[in-house]
Amino acid sequence: MTYQAATNILKAIKSIIDCKMPDVIEYYRSSNRINSIGDSLELFIKDTFADSINISDVKDKYIAHEKVFSWVGKANNPPDFMIKGGDAVEVKKITKPKARIALGSISLLQKYV
Repeated sequence: MTYQAATNILKAIKSIIDCKMPDVIEYYRSSNRINSIGDSLELFIKDTFADSINISDVKDKYIAHEKVFSWVGKANNPPDFMIKGGDAVEVKKITKPKARIALGSISLLQKYV
């Protein structure tokens, strides 16, 4: 018996392509839920995986996230979210094309790899 993950990266990419949101940062700031650019990006990525970009009601968005995520993360406690039956995702904002992504500690990598 195989288990199908609740969502996947291809569905998230499709959500981004279909998204008509001109400014992610402004959209998430306007709802008074975030304070920084990194938080805006993280919420946007969560919404792409949960197909909840167009859901404005906080309760409905929570329900959508609950359907696809087994873990929604906590500050300073990676990963940012885990897909039910699928991958763990840590959202990182990079500002330079050849920037290296810092992955916390080797013990974290050893724990999940």
